[in-house]
Amino acid sequence: MWGGCVRVQTSHLPPNLNIHVFPPVAIANRTGVSEPRELQQLMVYRRYQFPNMNGHGMKIVTAGYFPYADYTPNTDEPYSTATLKDSMDARLIKEFSKKLNFTYVVREEIDRLWGNLKNGVYDGMMGRLQRHEVDFCTMVTPLRERLTMMDFLRTYPPDLMTVLSLKPSLLPQHLALVRPFTVMVWLGILVSLLVWAVVLWMLQRLWVQVAGGKTVQFIITFLYGWAILLEEPPKDPSVNVSGQMLVGWWLVFCLIISTGFKSALIAHLTVQDKDKPVETFQDMLNTPGWKWGIEVWLMTGAPLHYFLTHTDPTVKAVYEGFEASELNLIQAY
Repeated sequence: MWGGCVRVQTSHLPPNLNIHVFPPVAIANRTGVSEPRELQQLMVYRRYQFPNMNGHGMKIVTAGYFPYADYTPNTDEPYSTATLKDSMDARLIKEFSKKLNFTYVVREEIDRLWGNLKNGVYDGMMGRLQRHEVDFCTMVTPLRERLTMMDFLRTYPPDLMTVLSLKPSLLPQHLALVRPFTVMVWLGILVSLLVWAVVLWMLQRLWVQVAGGKTVQFIITFLYGWAILLEEPPKDPSVNVSGQMLVGWWLVFCLIISTGFKSALIAHLTVQDKDKPVETFQDMLNTPGWKWGIEVWLMTGAPLHYFLTHTDPTVKAVYEGFEASELNLIQAY
């Protein structure tokens, strides 16, 4: 978010006074508009000094957003006058009033409404600037639609909005035995066991048909492979060579799996894992049972414009889940 928005009303000023508002605002006066100049340059070089405004009274409207703008309303009436508290915009306005010799009256915006565009007309602070009810306002975000109707003075770097959540918590201890492998690895081991048991069972049935002997049931071959996986192999191996080769390869496979499982289990028991932190909108959508929200008054300006105009499916999914609650929050399930 940028600094104060300025709409100069020359009709309210003394006729002999030229007003110079500096970039990204153009330098405007009674005779026309000249080329823009950087505010820093104008403060350094004496030939670009601001004129004396002779104590002219400026009208300012504000919506509190600490640390950029903060105030205390003087009365309980809507659109009441307000006293600025220590904040970035308050310090800037105080310094500018000293340098330019002007006075000011600050009023709080009703419901802290920044302003949305409806049928070419703004409400909130932007509406008051559009209707020339005030001279400028405190911190507000520059949008393309706003730039066509008002000028912006950049006084500090843009502000960022980020996801705020609780710190990651420790994972439950009762899942420590299965946590060394992911779900896909466990499914892979189970499928491998089933395939190996089926192949061994079929080889045993073919051997019985050729050489004769007792038929082996499928459950026996399955439990045989399961016992090897648990490092408790039966004493009687397969009677045919092909079955013995298959058992041998399964032993190698189980040795690799068991070694990896033991190492990962020791590591997980030594340093307990935590939940994955939520850092993006996609993380929020992927986390089951999560709720998210934003204060209602924040959805009256640039944040609302961001969600309404964004084309990313993830951002749309986040916005479509928002619901207003009785706690004056917008929440989503």
